[in-house]
Amino acid sequence: WTGGVFQNGAIGGLPTNETTFAEVLRDYVGYKTKIIGKWHCGVTPEFMPLNHGFDEYLGIPYSVDMGCSVWNKCKTNVLP
Repeated sequence: WTGGVFQNGAIGGLPTNETTFAEVLRDYVGYKTKIIGKWHCGVTPEFMPLNHGFDEYLGIPYSVDMGCSVWNKCKTNVLP
């Protein structure tokens, strides 16, 4: 990884030992947390929002122009 957002083929992501704002709000304040939109912090299950303090997630892990879509065909689907 050389900086910027994680692309559709990334094997890494936001480190699991990083504390997110969502974790603070959920664990210390008691809020329910939700993310809507692009994630860009990793595409494999361990790096997705539900493993980083979010109770709900509605979105995609990367932009439609960065991976497989009806506009950009790929040989394999990288989404979990």
